[in-house]
Amino acid sequence: MSDLTRAQEVEYQDFEIEVSECRCGYLEVRVLNSPFYRPRAPFKAPYSPQQFQKLMERLAAKPGLEGPQPFSNPEAKAKEIGAELFEALFPDEIAANLRESNAVLAGVSHGGYRAGLRLRIAFHNVSDHPEIFGLPWELLYDPKKKEFLALGGRVLVVRYQDAPRAALKAREGRALRVLSMTPRAKEDEHTFDREEAQSLLDKAVRLEPFVQVRRLREPTLNGLRRKLLQDPCEVLHIFGHGAFRESDATGYLVFENEDGSRDYVSGQQLADHLQDIRELRLVVLVACKGGRLPRKNGQDPYSGVATALVQAGLPAAVAMQQNISV
Repeated sequence: MSDLTRAQEVEYQDFEIEVSECRCGYLEVRVLNSPFYRPRAPFKAPYSPQQFQKLMERLAAKPGLEGPQPFSNPEAKAKEIGAELFEALFPDEIAANLRESNAVLAGVSHGGYRAGLRLRIAFHNVSDHPEIFGLPWELLYDPKKKEFLALGGRVLVVRYQDAPRAALKAREGRALRVLSMTPRAKEDEHTFDREEAQSLLDKAVRLEPFVQVRRLREPTLNGLRRKLLQDPCEVLHIFGHGAFRESDATGYLVFENEDGSRDYVSGQQLADHLQDIRELRLVVLVACKGGRLPRKNGQDPYSGVATALVQAGLPAAVAMQQNISV
């Protein structure tokens, strides 16, 4: 690896923070792991359940339709929401710890690699609080430094819910194998171009010599499982349609049946077909609402697609809560 390539790589250190309900019934936020100390503090949800519902409805709203309307200034609103989330998650001493950790690592390098911070946000024993775990924590915005934490590459923002975590060994000296799946049922032939979707992934990795992309020629649920058993991959990349049924808070992806018609595959169905594929480490969902979380108390927090995969033991999933356009 050249010195230039190495300088562009980032080696991350963990800053793990947890929001949990204590035995006494109160909520607290505490630092579980950081380059420095591990403070804790009471946690106050930034929004009530009613405010949370209205906020998420407006974030998902489309202009011109009946019902809630989108915010007139989305960028300013994102900063406002992000600042409120930041102040709830990082009160006083915890905020100082985060900023100190980030500032120190900003000037550190190891063997030519830049150092960064991996912010891991864990939610423990708060499944009855969708107004907490269902928030868009990826919008975290530090009002003092005037920056979104997740932008720029120096900080990675990763969220966790109560789920088993696989202990993974680092992979070195082998190519990263990516399986690309672009289901497009007969009913959806005019909604997107399958070849154009594939080309987006090809272009993204064309300068990465250690990444191998393979296509799934049979974009059915059973075809996916057969392919992964015969030719294991570390990453599954799915480009297609997604949906979320509000009545029971169930997330779906639209695959193909054997005859090319639509097959609505729930997150749990997909998890059942992938949970014993040990080589698989990451699923990337380029689909609407693949990361959607329930918004009502009493609904299963793992009923979405991404959460069902993680609950089944998959190490990680990348997805969006809202609709997307590519």
